[in-house]
Amino acid sequence: MVTTPLVCWRKTSTSVFLPFWGGISSSLCLLVTPSWRFPPRFLILSSGCVNGPKSTIGACPTPSHRSFSTSHATASVERSGKRPEAGKTSVQVSQSCAVQVLVIDNYDSFTWNLVHLVHQVCPAAEVRVERNDAILVSEAEDWGPSHLLISPGPCTPAESGCSREMLNHFGGKIPALGVCLGHQSLADVHGGTVDRAPRLMHGKTSLIHHNNEGLHANLPNPFTAMRYHSLIVERDDLPSDLSITAWTEEGEIMGLKRPGTSGLYAIHGVQYHPESFLTQGGDLLMHNFLTEEPQP
Repeated sequence: MVTTPLVCWRKTSTSVFLPFWGGISSSLCLLVTPSWRFPPRFLILSSGCVNGPKSTIGACPTPSHRSFSTSHATASVERSGKRPEAGKTSVQVSQSCAVQVLVIDNYDSFTWNLVHLVHQVCPAAEVRVERNDAILVSEAEDWGPSHLLISPGPCTPAESGCSREMLNHFGGKIPALGVCLGHQSLADVHGGTVDRAPRLMHGKTSLIHHNNEGLHANLPNPFTAMRYHSLIVERDDLPSDLSITAWTEEGEIMGLKRPGTSGLYAIHGVQYHPESFLTQGGDLLMHNFLTEEPQP
């Protein structure tokens, strides 16, 4: 795997981010003092914020590397390594699909894996990646995306920058999909509760059951998916305009949809990571998203 390190300057230190191998959800942050004295200090940064008690859910710190431009956001992309046998699907790659996908990057190491998955399914796709504090809705509207993709990220929907605003603005007008934090942001926008999960699921797989519709059409049922999260959408007080599309054997919500009305598109969210090579049928799910039709 060939990656480009991410470098940012802080008041007291320089941080060098080096992605781990194999899609593991953490990044290694090398902190070096301004005088460059050694030994350096090391800090492991998780892709999902592991929060404390429920009362501290909203206290996750704001990332301090907000000055990154999109060109610096090259993260680890799962290259052409073989998927496990269980993960193989029969998606027909379209060389002529014409889509413009706006990806809102919530400062996550997996964002570019999602971009890679889009291009795996649709090589001709035009993909624009913008950090969640680097683009206005009006700028996005001017670009005219055909699809909206909200990436995973650390912390809570409250720290997801423009993600919720983008979902509010484009939801229904174009196909929209939120992954992990993007999924939680979808629930938050519609009045759902995002709270600490009963089980921390960082780098663990689960069997996912689903309704075999929309995003999950033609996927195995159940299928294996990779999870990286410590927060979850609560099931008990789910708003009536959201429906559950996927779940674990324990009943945890793994997929949501706000159905589209006539002539409009549904808005989707998945808690698991379709871009992981340990998720079965992630390419088929992305194909379903990119080829979605408006509601009749």
